[in-house]
Amino acid sequence: AVDLIAAVLRRGGLEEEDFTVGALEGEAAGYVIDRPMRTRDALEPLLAAFGATAAERDGRVAVSGDEAAVLTLTAATLTLPEDGASLAADRSLEPKPSAARVRFIDETADYQTGSVVARAEQGGDGGGLDADLPVVCDAELATSVARRALAASDAGERLTVRLGPVQALGLEPGDGV
Repeated sequence: AVDLIAAVLRRGGLEEEDFTVGALEGEAAGYVIDRPMRTRDALEPLLAAFGATAAERDGRVAVSGDEAAVLTLTAATLTLPEDGASLAADRSLEPKPSAARVRFIDETADYQTGSVVARAEQGGDGGGLDADLPVVCDAELATSVARRALAASDAGERLTVRLGPVQALGLEPGDGV
């Protein structure tokens, strides 16, 4: 996974000193780039496959997997704005999907198109999500992509938090909170 993402970044014109790729879980045997595209567009399916995040840190592209939270939110760390509260909740009224289907290039079946389906634990009635993963991998990696897609769509309520200035300065894009 690390070598594959690094190869895409190098092909996109970045030198070794321009990026870092942290430890990622999962393995892929290959990747298909079937047309000219931006490096970011080429990275998106790989980031989804490995549950990774790309961000700029210290003037370099940093790709990292799931990391521990760098900040724990408490009432004391929130700042009170002039209007409203420091927490705002939004709720999505769209029904959550009941299944996610992912098509991928199956390395165990002579590179034929494989497909996996992950179903929501608590049934949704919002139909299904479909995704094409241009990665040569096994069904296990494709299933983890489907589960992450379901989990991301399951976020019916979203909290917007206003941090105090000191806490906000300590965060970078991609940090877990």
